[in-house]
Amino acid sequence: MFDPIEAAAQAAVNAHTAAEEAVKNLTERTAERDRLRGRIDALKAERSGIVAERASGQDDPAHGQRLQLIAADIEGLEELIRPIEADAVKAQTAAQQARSSAAIADQNVARVTDEELLSRLVAHARSLDELLLKTAQDIAGLARQLGRGRNQWQPTPELANELRRLDLTRITGVPR
Repeated sequence: MFDPIEAAAQAAVNAHTAAEEAVKNLTERTAERDRLRGRIDALKAERSGIVAERASGQDDPAHGQRLQLIAADIEGLEELIRPIEADAVKAQTAAQQARSSAAIADQNVARVTDEELLSRLVAHARSLDELLLKTAQDIAGLARQLGRGRNQWQPTPELANELRRLDLTRITGVPR
């Protein structure tokens, strides 16, 4: 038998699993991007240090070669990082969409659960209605049989008022 709550819950589990995978992918892409950025930043810091030394009058013959190597490394790393940054942006978007889908799935579970609860409560109220009506009729019949004129049972004022409100809503179509 199809259980709408179970189906909605399974969809939510699947959505959360997909969101976890998307976040994991985002974490990996971000870590890779950050590792390359760290290498580029370290090279830029080294270059700035060499430039500062040269500006202060220190002239090391190895500076020229090292600056060329640093420039080539930075250029190469920047080429490497471009597609990785694009992947990180895509992963960020995918993670946001997956989280949103998981949140919507959670809301759907709550809605389906509430709908199922309402359906069950209505069915329960109908069975209680039949039982209460039968019980009230039996009480009235026995009271008449015993010669007792007064009702032996009345609904509580709260129940009577709620039944009147429901009846007025049924008649008028306007919730009260």
